[in-house]
Amino acid sequence: MYQLTKLKPALVLGSGFHQHVLGETSNKQAQPLHSWNELITQVAERLQVAVPSTALTPIHRWESLVLRAVSDGYRSIKGGWLPLF
Repeated sequence: MYQLTKLKPALVLGSGFHQHVLGETSNKQAQPLHSWNELITQVAERLQVAVPSTALTPIHRWESLVLRAVSDGYRSIKGGWLPLF
């Protein structure tokens, strides 16, 4: 015989949650939490990698960013340039 167990609820945070909390905003600091495309753009700028085209879906933009960083090199968090592998 099966025993039923009550599962505890879990809060899942994602861009939809941030958009609900922040509302529509033009605040540049809040935009990475508000938009996947803005997050990808700002990561590319911080890593000094060519910003992928916004014509691509966010998934394809992210993959493009990672591939460019690996093939062309990127700026590390400490500021040094990391060459291609």
